[in-house]
Amino acid sequence: MAERMAVLALVVVVAALMVRAIERRPIRRSPAGLAPGVVLVTGRDCGLCGPARRALDSAGVPYREVDIDVAAPLGVRSLPTLLVIGTGGEVVMRRSGRSAISGAHEAVAWGS
Repeated sequence: MAERMAVLALVVVVAALMVRAIERRPIRRSPAGLAPGVVLVTGRDCGLCGPARRALDSAGVPYREVDIDVAAPLGVRSLPTLLVIGTGGEVVMRRSGRSAISGAHEAVAWGS
């Protein structure tokens, strides 16, 4: 029993140290200036952007919506495009068109 408590205490201490290290790290932005997280790239006259928004909302994914002009430096040319920007500013996941709608469920893990 004492061994289990010691292991549990060690896990709690390590987790607390990791959280502090993450909180102190500055937010790095992608080349397009996008902060880490889930981003939905939309534009005018986009027929699939509405269904993509609804898919993200129904999946419970917190996301930011940006215009295609903002995401142009990332090479985004089709709409909608679902991007997951990692903590280092890199694009971790990219789905375009209809796959952006089905990719909403993949983005659940990244949205938290």
